[in-house]
Amino acid sequence: SLDAPDVRASRRFLTQARDAADQGGAFAAADVAAGIGRVTKHVLLPGGASTVDVLEPARTLREAACAFVDAPATVEGIKVGGSASKCRFLAAPMQDWAPPSQKYDVIWAQWCVGHLTDSHFLRFLRRCRHALNP
Repeated sequence: SLDAPDVRASRRFLTQARDAADQGGAFAAADVAAGIGRVTKHVLLPGGASTVDVLEPARTLREAACAFVDAPATVEGIKVGGSASKCRFLAAPMQDWAPPSQKYDVIWAQWCVGHLTDSHFLRFLRRCRHALNP
């Protein structure tokens, strides 16, 4: 589970970013290097994501993510969980991920970009730019 201060700050950041982009309503998201899906469960789905592509190359983490995202809980006064049906759990390492053009409104990459080389990171950002809706 995410710490309560991290959940609050991440939800606030998501709201502010979507407001700045003039995005309202439901949105499509990708959670990159998602681990067991903490951000998906505590931030993206409660924040209004209608679908989330949960990208995690490690099979054991990806399998755990489905159960974790679906398990009901209450965090910061908001009920979470029970939403694995809104997710696709994909075996995709971020340095190789080739998202389709203009599929996502939000791409979340947290705690993982430091594991990429500079050149892999720049290529990842370019692919993300093309994958975001205008």
